[in-house]
Amino acid sequence: MATIGPAVDEVVSIAQQHLKRPISVKTWTWEDGTFKVRAKHWYPAGTTTRYGHRSVIQYHSDREVVKGYLQRKTRKLTKNHSS
Repeated sequence: MATIGPAVDEVVSIAQQHLKRPISVKTWTWEDGTFKVRAKHWYPAGTTTRYGHRSVIQYHSDREVVKGYLQRKTRKLTKNHSS
């Protein structure tokens, strides 16, 4: 846990500087001692667009690099049916 703590603090600090609130943080750990920390904020699809996205800040101990990226999510469009 001592090695994960500073990484979590760094990812959260970067996320607080660059992402809107609320931010969710998740960690993964593996038996070999590697771990991943991810902070994200969800931007939902709007009324004029079917695309929402997550802004993500992530660190993986194998790579020792903090990365930022977007994940796009598509919402299905529904058709109005009249009887």
